[in-house]
Amino acid sequence: MANKKKKKQQSKLIYGVTIAVILISLGLIFEGIEIICKYNRLKKDSYSTEAIITNIERSRSSDDGPSYTVYITYKVNGTEYTDNTLPHQDGMKEGNKIPLYVDKNNPHIYVAQEGTIRQGVDLILAGSIICLGVLTVVIVEIVRQNKYKKWKEKKQ
Repeated sequence: MANKKKKKQQSKLIYGVTIAVILISLGLIFEGIEIICKYNRLKKDSYSTEAIITNIERSRSSDDGPSYTVYITYKVNGTEYTDNTLPHQDGMKEGNKIPLYVDKNNPHIYVAQEGTIRQGVDLILAGSIICLGVLTVVIVEIVRQNKYKKWKEKKQ
């Protein structure tokens, strides 16, 4: 009886973890879609300008290796803006120019003209692969359990 209760608790835990991983995967997919939609919206109705990388700070965030904060400045209608939310990409150096699409109504909202679509697609692919992997494992486990039950019934 205790073994049956333990298996039921394990099943609940497995299904809970599965649901959590699927939700995280869906979050990645939706974030990727949002990035691509933002890029397309700004590409159609925005100012095109260039930002200059003014500083790149390297910090150690975890065992995953270093993380970088990229500082840029750009001008819209003669006003200079500074920001540090641009994702770091290999090859970035201080003084590099980066083409941007900047929102006409809010110059603090922008996307880089290059690399943004790739980031969105990467998130969508990562979320899809994780989600499909987890669903495949769950389906295989359900099929395996059903076959075991049928085998056990035949044996009796």
